[in-house]
Amino acid sequence: MADNDYDDRSIFLSRRPNKTIISRSFPEGVTGRRLRIMSRVVDGKEGLQFADVEGERVLRVTPGGRYAIKATVLETREASRR
Repeated sequence: MADNDYDDRSIFLSRRPNKTIISRSFPEGVTGRRLRIMSRVVDGKEGLQFADVEGERVLRVTPGGRYAIKATVLETREASRR
């Protein structure tokens, strides 16, 4: 595993799940529109999911885990005035 991979993994695991991080506004390369990146870590809980196994409908337990949600959003003039 490369050092960079370890750093990304340790940052991911140490992030607080109740906090959304929003980047500074930056210009998109082609049009120059202003963008922001928003990210949040979610600690998922164990759950239930339907599955088809050998022609039968069964209910399986899904494992819990940590997930990262990341979105790139377009900044509008109205939003930047708030």
